[in-house]
Amino acid sequence: ALISDPRNPGFLESAIVANIALGEFERTIPMVTQIEQLGVESQAGNMVTFARLARDANWDALIAGIDKGRSAGQLVDGLCRAWALVGQGKMSDALLAFDEVAKGEGLKAFALYHKALALASVGDFEGADAIFSGEAGGPLRATRRGIIAHVQVLSQLERSADAMSLVQAAFGADPDPALAALRTELAAGKAVPFDVIADARDGVSEVFFTVAGALAPENPDVYTLAYARLAQFIRPTHVDAILLASSILETQGQYDVATSAYDLIPRDDPAFHAAELGRADALVRADRVDALLGGERRVGPHVARPHAQPRRPALLAGCPLGRR
Repeated sequence: ALISDPRNPGFLESAIVANIALGEFERTIPMVTQIEQLGVESQAGNMVTFARLARDANWDALIAGIDKGRSAGQLVDGLCRAWALVGQGKMSDALLAFDEVAKGEGLKAFALYHKALALASVGDFEGADAIFSGEAGGPLRATRRGIIAHVQVLSQLERSADAMSLVQAAFGADPDPALAALRTELAAGKAVPFDVIADARDGVSEVFFTVAGALAPENPDVYTLAYARLAQFIRPTHVDAILLASSILETQGQYDVATSAYDLIPRDDPAFHAAELGRADALVRADRVDALLGGERRVGPHVARPHAQPRRPALLAGCPLGRR
């Protein structure tokens, strides 16, 4: 359709979203350029632009675009702008920007979560703990990723006992391998590094992942998938984003694409078991049990093994985005 009518804004928007969902990011660039030349506001195009600028750490251009009215939704705009200020080294302005996002209806928890991550990323673990613990602004919604961030913060504050108690309370006595490894390090008295977020680039990636996680439980649609894919585009090692995108693809019946997405998790990653379980599930649903039992090789040096249903990442609930 787009080939027959290359200036059709609706076709361009749909093609941008579809290519993001497939992970074909470079193919979206000429489409975004075309839709901008038409003078048409495109949320999908703006999402791609924000992601590209963040990946390249072009914080001046990202802020300028948002200030001129380029929009990917109220929450994304506000959080991206705040993280861009972090990237510029303007931490005081960034904290004010997070606080401004928190004033939006239904957005306070998201803003506080990202503010805590930003504080931790620059070494202000006391400030981050105050937010995660609920002392500053009220308790946050418990998510797997947020709890891990808080555990890492507590470890950096030399509060290993509190960190272990939090892992036990949140995940029980039999956590998945990644959490078990974290608990082992804490029990050994090691200072667990804070690596949920390393810098502003990771922060913007987390913005897209946060939105995807908020939408996924009730709307595992192509737009939700696009947010997860963009998180992965900015930060290729964002394992939770890869697992979420794979899970959404599986829900949509895109089993071959889901299998390829699961393949992106390396064998030495603690989440490899979850990826293999998800891959096995996708092969079974695609009626490719022969490939599973026959030991069909993954992309790279990985071999699938049949197991039970993977443990999915815990996600946030509900988020007002103002998107179409």
